Amino acid sequence: GPGWAVCQQLRQQGHALPVVMVSANAHENSPRALQEYGSNGFVAKPIIETDLLEVIRVQLRLSWLRQDPAGSTSQALPSEEVLRELLALAAGGFFRALRARLLELGHDNPELTAWIHHLLVLLERDPHILKERLIDALAPHAY
Repeated sequence: GPGWAVCQQLRQQGHALPVVMVSANAHENSPRALQEYGSNGFVAKPIIETDLLEVIRVQLRLSWLRQDPAGSTSQALPSEEVLRELLALAAGGFFRALRARLLELGHDNPELTAWIHHLLVLLERDPHILKERLIDALAPHAY
């Protein structure tokens, strides 16, 4: 579409600022398409606010002052051990195993349903953002 042409033109002119494409076409999220047109990231329509803010956070290397856009910090999370296990799967690129583990975790822990659903959506859209989410979830355990 025209957005990809604009992105490609910006890159040809030497502009290096981050460009995040937004589209309902899931095929445009392929690594080949992102590289071909010079995009730094992709957000699928319909836009989920948390996904958009996460892409912005990653591209601009930001740290949000709140846990999520709604300001809620009471979201249920799994144990540090489980978070580390999930992060290891994501970092190793074991996405099928990660998906299976998330589904198992959701089945055994209904209080984690919203968090797991969000991670499954991220896994389908952008596994790199999923990895960042897991790192963020582990941050309170770093001390």
